[in-house]
Amino acid sequence: MRYEFDRLGWFHFEWLVQTCLKAEFGFTVESWGGHRDLGRDAYSSSTIEGLLTTTTLHGPVVFQAKFVAEANARGSDYKNPLFSACRAEALAIKKRVQQQLWREPRTYVLITNCPVTQGDRDGVAEILNGETSARVLVFGEMTFQQF
Repeated sequence: MRYEFDRLGWFHFEWLVQTCLKAEFGFTVESWGGHRDLGRDAYSSSTIEGLLTTTTLHGPVVFQAKFVAEANARGSDYKNPLFSACRAEALAIKKRVQQQLWREPRTYVLITNCPVTQGDRDGVAEILNGETSARVLVFGEMTFQQF
């Protein structure tokens, strides 16, 4: 079944992501809403195990939901806004770690409504790995449906 995530808007997409994370990883995942989350839409300070899958994510784990308006529209250029957001987040993560607001994340998970390709995943990982040593995982519109 193909879901139309673009219709949700950023707020409801973020809620959906947080709900799915709690269903998969339980209440060891903390979640916030709005702009006071310091870049963490969801977070776990410890290693977490999936309840429905065999997924293990080593902590601290930072989950971020990135919604790009009309990312799945024909001819959409989702890459520029997605990569720009990732560059800003990479610098923000580095700054928060330097200011000791965060511990260095071991795992960074980006969940987006964009139809990311393997090249997009590699691009996001390259951006993030320039500022953090975290393992980077990217779930896009099609892979999110399997989550």
